[in-house]
Amino acid sequence: MGTKTQDYEWRMNIKKGDIIDVCDTSNVWYNSTVLDVAIPETEDGTEVKQIFVGYRVYDENGDKTDTEGRRFFGWSSRYDEWLSVTNPRVQP
Repeated sequence: MGTKTQDYEWRMNIKKGDIIDVCDTSNVWYNSTVLDVAIPETEDGTEVKQIFVGYRVYDENGDKTDTEGRRFFGWSSRYDEWLSVTNPRVQP
């Protein structure tokens, strides 16, 4: 399969729990946690790997707490979003 992306293999190997850099819709980069992974099929039958990103990193010293009582640094689940792994806003 041909690709113009130099890090295609890395992108295809992103998994739940990975910490990655993601640019939000205001063009600010954040350390983010991959909360879930899905590979939905498009109308033409191709599969596009998607990741559910939380703009936060879980840490026992975090200054905020989620609904499950886990401590984190960053933004609440209100800002979580699904992105394609090939989206340029997703970086190692």
